Amino acid sequence: MHTKRSAGTTIAARTTGIPAGYEKTVLRILPCNPFQMFVYWELPPSEASCTRITLSLFEKTPDGGIDTPPVIEQQVSPQAKHCYLTVPTPGLSYCVTLTVTFTDGNTATLQSTTGVHLPSPAQKLHSPIPAVIISPGSGAGTDPAAASIPSDTPNPSTPTNYSSWTLQERSSS
Repeated sequence: MHTKRSAGTTIAARTTGIPAGYEKTVLRILPCNPFQMFVYWELPPSEASCTRITLSLFEKTPDGGIDTPPVIEQQVSPQAKHCYLTVPTPGLSYCVTLTVTFTDGNTATLQSTTGVHLPSPAQKLHSPIPAVIISPGSGAGTDPAAASIPSDTPNPSTPTNYSSWTLQERSSS
């Protein structure tokens, strides 16, 4: 470890090399909505020479096993680090495997996820969030709970400059 002085402050810096976890393959999935999941991965430098990455989506069985064959196989660029997968049936559990193809034609499955359950379309994903209504005008209100929907709300398809809009107070009548 060595120290640097910068504007009267001492900063300690480690010179131990790259972190130990840097040589590991990482694969994560996150449900976005009932029909899509976000897939993120990191490959170690030793696997960077691959020419193709294939993500395979498998449906999980009720006992936690994997139903084969995969329901989706999507090829992605080796330079990509993430993608979205659209699932064929919402409300089920899925897992993803990451397989790479190298320049010599060999393939290797590097990582598999344990799985994620996507909600059915009828399930609520989040509790309701109170809406903050902003409208044109000179309303001095700042309390979102006291906001109301103005009758002069523009058509959403019409471009509007929102920079001059303010919160409008709800009348207490």
